[in-house]
Amino acid sequence: MIWEGDVPPGFEVLVAPVTGYVAKRSVQLGQRIQ
Repeated sequence: MIWEGDVPPGFEVLVAPVTGYVAKRSVQLGQRIQ
């Protein structure tokens, strides 16, 4: 989910940690399934 255009200031700063957390969780779940 990437927006191009007018993004509120600080929005990316709030979203970055969340996306990073989700990425780590997805990797852990992937390893757990395998």
